[in-house]
Amino acid sequence: MALRKLPKTSRSVRLATRSLDVPAEGAHLIQEFFRPLHALGSMPEFTARRLKRAGLGPESRVLDLGCGKGAVAVEIARRIGCRVLGVDAFAPFIADCRDLARARGVENLCEFRVGVAERIRLRGFDAVVLLNVFPFEQAIRIARRLTKPGGWYIFDDAVALKRRRDTAHLPTPADVERTIEDADDRVLDSKVWSGAEVRSRERAIYKLLRTNAGRVITNGAADRALLEECLRRKLAAISELSGSVRPGWWLARRGRR
Repeated sequence: MALRKLPKTSRSVRLATRSLDVPAEGAHLIQEFFRPLHALGSMPEFTARRLKRAGLGPESRVLDLGCGKGAVAVEIARRIGCRVLGVDAFAPFIADCRDLARARGVENLCEFRVGVAERIRLRGFDAVVLLNVFPFEQAIRIARRLTKPGGWYIFDDAVALKRRRDTAHLPTPADVERTIEDADDRVLDSKVWSGAEVRSRERAIYKLLRTNAGRVITNGAADRALLEECLRRKLAAISELSGSVRPGWWLARRGRR
């Protein structure tokens, strides 16, 4: 399979490479390298269950911003029966989103578009999901702009378990919750994953990517080196995110102001 070259200077490519931790010059490898992964590291069932528990129902409107290949959006539609709009800057993933929605029988509930946060003009969503897209402060600002008063929003970010010199650039879980509360919103649910949970989940993803890397037809030594760099970064992330830094996840309810 020939790998289609993508324009390296486009904003969508920059966003995709940053979100997926791929070298900028390896953007043309993204679609094939990540083909085995629908969820791209997110946890669709976990998120959908908690939104349903929070009170979302079939009449709700949900925005999944940075929807990737659609796994979270499709699971929310399947589990809750509500309408979901998925938006992602990386156009090649949108076809994967639509294919997944058809395969799960929720194509009538899901709509997928190419776009970025700044250009979304719609407002008043019952819930907004921002996973693996923005630092927490930016995620909260965007979510509050797009969520109706009293609605819900979900986001994630890496957090430092303790304040240390080497993690001073990262928030602690308390920093994140204080920012939510300072916006007059309320934390309904949160989770910081244990090192064992991170290693179990991320090593399984690494094995899939490692196997798939050997199947991707590349354009010679340069692409092989890029794939190896992607895998090296994945291993480094597993090590970092199972130590003093961990993935954190929050569900908040927007206040009335």
